[in-house]
Amino acid sequence: MIRRLETATLGAAGVAKALDRSPAAVDPEIHRRVEEIVAAVRDKGDAALLEFTERFDRVALTARELAVTPSELDAAERTVGDTTMRALRYAAGRIERFHRESAPRSWRMTDALGSRLGQEVRPIDRVAVYVPGGRAAYPSTVLMTVIPARVAGVKEIVLVSPPSADKSLNAAVLAAARVAGVTEAYRVGGAQAVAALAYGTETIRRGD
Repeated sequence: MIRRLETATLGAAGVAKALDRSPAAVDPEIHRRVEEIVAAVRDKGDAALLEFTERFDRVALTARELAVTPSELDAAERTVGDTTMRALRYAAGRIERFHRESAPRSWRMTDALGSRLGQEVRPIDRVAVYVPGGRAAYPSTVLMTVIPARVAGVKEIVLVSPPSADKSLNAAVLAAARVAGVTEAYRVGGAQAVAALAYGTETIRRGD
């Protein structure tokens, strides 16, 4: 047991060390390329999103195909089946309960001198979550990011994820999105997706 704990501690320390680096430690070429992508999306909107999706994901989309439709969400539930849907709802319930218990709350008090003190906690209106795509599916990422936002009272929760070669998003990811409470979803990934959410395009409204 001691040896296992030592191994786990060393592993965690290694991860922490790898993450503990300044932006200056990142290859300048990466910074340059990302800045170009962000600037293109800011200036050209959907046209840049479609160009980068074709270049990086090798998927040719039209602007109308960026948004995931309600019928796709319905189809995803049928595709994953009852067993997976039950598992997603079970996990969602546990995650929601935890975040409701741990959520920061507004409070007020008046001290002995008559001063009114407190904390006001308010949700922002529109947030986005990024769900990785490619070779693996991450429905857990959907649940762990969307549910806290919904519990906090966020009204609009946008999901973005890179499309597969057939233009689809993973069915388990979409089913989790439906369970968690996503209000919009788009098939776009990479730095271009983050830029779209930061600045907005003709199709994707900016987040807060």
